[in-house]
Amino acid sequence: MRVISSTLLALILLSVACARTHQSNSLQTNPDPWQPIENIPGGLRRDLVGDRRQPGPFKYQLKIPAGARAAVHRHSTDVHVKVLSGSMFIIIGEPLESSRVQRFAAGSGFVVTANAWDDEWWDEETVLEAEGVGPMETVYKSQ
Repeated sequence: MRVISSTLLALILLSVACARTHQSNSLQTNPDPWQPIENIPGGLRRDLVGDRRQPGPFKYQLKIPAGARAAVHRHSTDVHVKVLSGSMFIIIGEPLESSRVQRFAAGSGFVVTANAWDDEWWDEETVLEAEGVGPMETVYKSQ
């Protein structure tokens, strides 16, 4: 009787562990295919987790060509950015002066705080990964 009880308990614990593993992996999805980015000519984007326009966590990647520049913009939520390859230049917050530019190389990361204007550009092909909690709105500064 003890052997059956121990075996039954082990099976129950194993099934609970498997269910938890399945739940935690369900947030991870296969990456969507690369899609063009409207605001960065030649730039591509793919969603990895969630949808930045909906409540909840999101993660996406951007592939940016050399020589690209994004229009000055801000996001309604904090965005955590990792540079996976290449490098980028960014000015975060006002004043948007060249003396405040920062360069981030592959392997580095930074946070763009909610509602901070940012100006960013790339001198080499770069892949970025961004994540945060939505919903997130992006607003572009009038020129």
